[in-house]
Amino acid sequence: MASSDNVDRILAEALALEPEERAALADRLLASVEVEHESPLSFEWQSEVRRRQEEIERGEVETVPVEVVLARMRAIRP
Repeated sequence: MASSDNVDRILAEALALEPEERAALADRLLASVEVEHESPLSFEWQSEVRRRQEEIERGEVETVPVEVVLARMRAIRP
């Protein structure tokens, strides 16, 4: 089997994954070829940030303004 056949087979399998699984796979593949750079976040946290951003963009979660969060915190712990 030629290299391009392997790539085609792997791509077909990857496209059959759920969107979240594809995103995780894409993150790991990119990380394996990207030039290393200084990031304050680990690979796992970068993936988590990306996942949360996608949830926000899809409208699956509601964001809360920082002022509201801080006010809630102050009400709990003055």
